[in-house]
Order: sequence, then C-alpha cells, then structure tokens
Amino acid sequence: MNENGNKVVERLARGAVRDDVKGRVRQIVKGGGREQMQRDFIDLIGRATQTRVDTPKGPLRLAELEDGSTVSARGFSSGGQPSIQVNDPNSRQIVKVRYEE
Repeated sequence: MNENGNKVVERLARGAVRDDVKGRVRQIVKGGGREQMQRDFIDLIGRATQTRVDTPKGPLRLAELEDGSTVSARGFSSGGQPSIQVNDPNSRQIVKVRYEE
C-alpha cells in the first residue's frame, strides 16, 4: 500500500453527508451501512496485512499503512453504526467515519 493516512482520509471523505471537526476528532458520516464500510476498508488497505482483534463489543479489523498510520474497521461504534477509524502517527487528529443505513 503506497498511500499515507492523509490520502486515505481524503478518499474516505468523498461522498460524505457530514464532515465535522470537534477538538482532535474529525467525524465523517457516510451512507451505505456495514456493506459500504467493508468495501471502503478493503479498497483502502489494498494488499496490506490485516489483523483481526476480538473485543468485548465484537471483532475489529486492523491494518497498518506504510507511513505507520493505522486503519481499523468495526461493525460497532458508540452510536451503534459500523465505522472506520484512521490514526496517523504524524497528526494529533483522529478520524472516525460512521456509516449510516
């Protein structure tokens, strides 16, 4: 995968119905639910190795990009929607993408 965290975020923001920044968190809202979240995750990570992490709320899929950014996908969030989160080690901002049905 030759994209960095910033490029991944730019791609995720396309087609967003809402894109807000509150403090250190940028929250993007898109449509398509779980299916769109899964398509976006696979498209973003390409051939990067994924790791599955079982959490009390459900499984989480995690991939690391070449620049050290991590992209995680999960079928849950605090609001109940599936989500993708991007953490860029070169930025203090956390990006969360929620997928509404």
